[in-house]
Amino acid sequence: MTCCAPSAEMAMDIESLKAAGPSADEIMFAARKLGDGTFQTDLSIPSMHCAACMSTIEIGLASLENVVSARVNLSTKTGGGQMEGT
Repeated sequence: MTCCAPSAEMAMDIESLKAAGPSADEIMFAARKLGDGTFQTDLSIPSMHCAACMSTIEIGLASLENVVSARVNLSTKTGGGQMEGT
């Protein structure tokens, strides 16, 4: 186990992850248009400390409505994703 890994039960509880983070509408508001109805958003994630954090955050982002792809970077403590929207 790593420094801040959530318990297995919490890691699998995507609904809790969704409730703890920003809504899809909030992320879409901060996004930039890429074209063809696709948007890109970049986020600062200063509290990400380890691979377990990275995995949990990436799973949480990817589970949001309309998200096509989500990636996080532990070394830069940033993340983001592409989503479909209007």
